Amino acid sequence: MVENLRTRAHIGQLVGALRGLMGKTGKTASPKVRAEAIEILLGSLRSDKASVRRTASVQLGQLTGQDFGEDREAWEDWWNANRAGFLAKGKR
Repeated sequence: MVENLRTRAHIGQLVGALRGLMGKTGKTASPKVRAEAIEILLGSLRSDKASVRRTASVQLGQLTGQDFGEDREAWEDWWNANRAGFLAKGKR
């Protein structure tokens, strides 16, 4: 129970920080910052807590525009195929 609350709080802080950054700059967070968030959220999909996985999948969808639900393998496959292009957007 305590681990679940800590993990959910961590995800909430991460998402809040991203939203705060986007709000302060008037634009979306840099691809590098968003990539770091995606990787943290991908790790959260490994949780044994359904609520943590659900929260992570919702936030991944909001950050990426993709929808793989809680399917960790699908998310990881998508990320492996799209990471380089995603990060390249910040180099333009």
